[in-house]
Amino acid sequence: MPSLCEISISVNNLPDAVKISIQDIIATPALYPRLLLKVGIILAETKDGANYPLKDYELIDLEGELRLSENGDTIGIIRWSGQRHQHKSSTLPREHGINLFCDLDPWRIEKIEQHRDGQEPTFWIQIWPTLAGGDYFTNIQTWSTRITIPRDKWIKILKGIGYGDFEIVEITRGEMDKELYSRSISHLKDAQSRLIHGDYDGCLLSCRKAIEAMEKAMPKGKGKPEETIKTTLAAILGQKRGDHLYGIISRAKKWTNIAAHSQGEPVEHSRTETVFLLNSTTNILYMIGGYV
Repeated sequence: MPSLCEISISVNNLPDAVKISIQDIIATPALYPRLLLKVGIILAETKDGANYPLKDYELIDLEGELRLSENGDTIGIIRWSGQRHQHKSSTLPREHGINLFCDLDPWRIEKIEQHRDGQEPTFWIQIWPTLAGGDYFTNIQTWSTRITIPRDKWIKILKGIGYGDFEIVEITRGEMDKELYSRSISHLKDAQSRLIHGDYDGCLLSCRKAIEAMEKAMPKGKGKPEETIKTTLAAILGQKRGDHLYGIISRAKKWTNIAAHSQGEPVEHSRTETVFLLNSTTNILYMIGGYV
């Protein structure tokens, strides 16, 4: 499998003295989201360097930063993961395998998602090795390196770290029809998946379907469905509060319906707008399920 990026580190003005390749990035189980970077590292040495010989050294530590831009917007610190075995230099070096990790949190994941905006995520990575042994380790230079993760791989990572998971147990069904309400939750999950894939219009259409399925799942009454919903909410919350909640539901439906029935040129919904409506739909289902 080709590496995601190659990182060159100069030691004593000898370019490529330390070569690092990011071979894979995966999600790894942890209490908080965590990225695991599978790294290959080569420690070369030479007896006739430009300034000093470079020989008989080993890697003591390896850390760095993951960023959204070349020189800023740091996402998190990259650190060595697991037991540290001895990794020494050689004139005929072999590649050593090392795992690095970067801790995330929901806030930083959301910032990454805003930055990629449905496209392939692009990061900048800079790694600083700590070397020991040998002589004259006076000049170690590192540079930021651009890394692009294929979108399909990133989506798997998001799923692996639990991004976008709905706590369905917290969205109660009350007296609503079980099968129809299950469809509503399925549409909500589909909306989240479409958001991650960058399909914002599709996300909004699924939000509308989730609200419509919820309405069909509510206890049946006399008259039109809209009147039944208004009557049910008014009976539970009182006329004024019931009308307010019904107004919120109605406006959310109308907004999400723009994606299906836009006039003239297609409407390009932003990610921020889509996230707002997805969260609004989730809260509507949560509230209705708790009351009805």
